[in-house]
Amino acid sequence: MTNTQTGMFTPSGHAIHRMLFILRPDTNGNWYIQDDVDHKSFGVLPTVEQTSDYLRVYFDKTYSHAGIVQITSDDDFRNRVSGHGNLGLSCTTIRVVAGGQIINPSDVWLHVPNGAGNFWCSVEMFR
Repeated sequence: MTNTQTGMFTPSGHAIHRMLFILRPDTNGNWYIQDDVDHKSFGVLPTVEQTSDYLRVYFDKTYSHAGIVQITSDDDFRNRVSGHGNLGLSCTTIRVVAGGQIINPSDVWLHVPNGAGNFWCSVEMFR
């Protein structure tokens, strides 16, 4: 069993894998995967691809079937900023939303106080 395999299987026999990570913007609006003494990610590569439209996080392996992605704003972002994700077989693409509109991820601090807030992310994929 790899570090992402849950030990559970779909009815068709595909292994279920789980990835967990925390996305956080720095004070300049550059997003990163938080990995420190209090936070640990697994199942994803340590870099974030960031464009003016989205954030993309790559898994540490490619899967055969998409599962689910859940993105939760922490209490600092609350209902002011949220993340909405799509799944590919090797990554998840996340749009940052404020006021019901997709925003440039680097502009997050125009919508919430600078320095606090993150997305808690959980992904399940099948292989």
